[in-house]
Amino acid sequence: ADFDSAPSGSLSADCDAETYWKLMEVLCSISTELHFVDPYFDPLRRDRRPVFERILQEIGSKPQIKRVVFWIRHAEVAKGLNHFGDRINKDALRSALRNGLPKDKKHATVSLRFVQDESSKDKFHARYLVTNKGGVIFDQGFQVLPGRRCLVAAMSSAMKDEKFAWLSAGPRDISVEEEVEFKAAL
Repeated sequence: ADFDSAPSGSLSADCDAETYWKLMEVLCSISTELHFVDPYFDPLRRDRRPVFERILQEIGSKPQIKRVVFWIRHAEVAKGLNHFGDRINKDALRSALRNGLPKDKKHATVSLRFVQDESSKDKFHARYLVTNKGGVIFDQGFQVLPGRRCLVAAMSSAMKDEKFAWLSAGPRDISVEEEVEFKAAL
């Protein structure tokens, strides 16, 4: 991370799976519920998959984590090459979830929620991780961009409380078009 060239309150970090995890690790180590928000996050894409796999691998070793939800815009992902134009490739995503979590440490419920948020007053734009203990904002989202850097900042307590309560309860003005859920054994 480079603290010299980042605006006050943020830092500049490499856009790779290892760096993203290092920036989330402490928060994930003390939290029980995690919400990843990135409207463009397709876990099957080559530039997103390493981040997704690293998150799954690491959360699998944290027994206190009980719930993990990824919030993704349906319209952005369904049109991708790995999907069917109007439907999400649920079989491939279930396989990625099943294979990504460590075999002997499946304790959390992991959900991929593909939403329709275009008409919502709270349309997803920012990319962030928010948990019951804190939040981190990632300006480039959860993707690998070789040679590029992203700005990363901690959420204020007020923002964390608002975003966590909103996502944990399930946003009322955002519909879940499709969902892939993996309930790991306790």
